[in-house]
Amino acid sequence: MHAGDERRGDFYIIDVADWVVAVALTPKEEIVLVRQFRFGVHDFTWELPAGLIDPGETPAAAAARELEEETGYVGVVAGTLGVLHPNPALQANRCHFVLVRGAAPHGQIGGDPNEETTARTVSLAEFRAWIREGRVTHALAVAAVALLDDGMTG
Repeated sequence: MHAGDERRGDFYIIDVADWVVAVALTPKEEIVLVRQFRFGVHDFTWELPAGLIDPGETPAAAAARELEEETGYVGVVAGTLGVLHPNPALQANRCHFVLVRGAAPHGQIGGDPNEETTARTVSLAEFRAWIREGRVTHALAVAAVALLDDGMTG
């Protein structure tokens, strides 16, 4: 509990490094998606390129690396859309949402032998429809759209 609180109990915290989500837009303003197998749900999911920030790595560098590793796309980091706590009930880490513009296929998909990924682009309108239809279920992808929309209008 917090300082001065006398209550006691067992609490479990997952200690993990900060994460990054690459919100990558092509020159046509399409968003770059990755389809990958997720062990937690034992199924493939459509989401945004993302991963752990390596020790000593900046969120911008991690976003560029994850984007290329998972999709083969590269672009120009345009800034941070926001930083959120993915699950503060169980985790102390933060998730950095990094905007990448001008994303285009360039590199080779690969980097993690335990990942099986497929990349594609869709319009932002189609991506929002996928969220409404339940085709995109990753909460961080949904949060990314909210941050993107706020950044584009705010």
